[in-house]
Amino acid sequence: MKFHFIKIFALASVVVLSTASCRHQSAPEQEQEGELAEMTSFFDTSLSQKSKKKNKNKNKQNQQQQNAKHNYDNSAVNTGLVAGGKNGQLLKRTAYTVSYNKDTRCANWVAWVLTSNHTSGSFKRDGHKFKEDNEVPTPRATNDDYYRSGYNRGHLCPSGDNKWSEKTQSESFFFTNISPMRRDLDGGDWNELEMKCRSWANKYGKLYIACGPVYKNQEHKKIGKNKVVVPEQYFKVVMTFGKDGNSPKALGFIYDNRSGRNDLSYYVRSVDEIERITGFDFFPFLDDTIENRIEANPNLRDW
Repeated sequence: MKFHFIKIFALASVVVLSTASCRHQSAPEQEQEGELAEMTSFFDTSLSQKSKKKNKNKNKQNQQQQNAKHNYDNSAVNTGLVAGGKNGQLLKRTAYTVSYNKDTRCANWVAWVLTSNHTSGSFKRDGHKFKEDNEVPTPRATNDDYYRSGYNRGHLCPSGDNKWSEKTQSESFFFTNISPMRRDLDGGDWNELEMKCRSWANKYGKLYIACGPVYKNQEHKKIGKNKVVVPEQYFKVVMTFGKDGNSPKALGFIYDNRSGRNDLSYYVRSVDEIERITGFDFFPFLDDTIENRIEANPNLRDW
């Protein structure tokens, strides 16, 4: 990268995890725990080693329960995908993490890890309603703000990435995961990128994703009585370690928040460029040499 951003690893998120009592878990949730155990190691190998040493003399059942509590909260992983930039209120969901901006009534960014096991499922969006997020202060976005605004309630972490459980699907409809998006973009080229990401997750096994709004240095349009700020653009960055787990590559995308249809290649940018636009440092867990190489050279044909 041409610019160095302060890398904030939010290790507290790894330590301060859910201590809720154990419950019966579905197969997707059990799979998620195993995946998150692996992913957490990218951010705090030393903590993992200390935890293993501490629990060495405990019986197997207690160790499994402790690991389940430690690994199920993927917020530590998702928070580690983005560093620096604007301050925001972190909202930790089952499948994704939001950095929320109370001034725009929208996210700064949303980050998640999409695995091949979570690209499909039986828990579809039918019957789910968009809902206020009571974890953020008022004024905040509501359904009324979008009514007759000319903008769709556009998902950032897609409903299509959350069909693997009822809870994740429901959480994807919080307005903190929603942003004002032109209808043609929401149902057109942006949706095509979401589907392409699921295809890549199936191909490579795992995809690291962050996306969010882009506000240019100008006066912004606002909608509704709560004055939800409309972005001029949207960004998305994706990264994978490849099929063999040792072939990292990354892509960035910029979409104007307007009607129009273009090939996917039209929107491709380097991750470095997205970082310059947003002020965020993406994928800071990577070795600097690898990060500098893959973030500077986008190659859609390599995907």
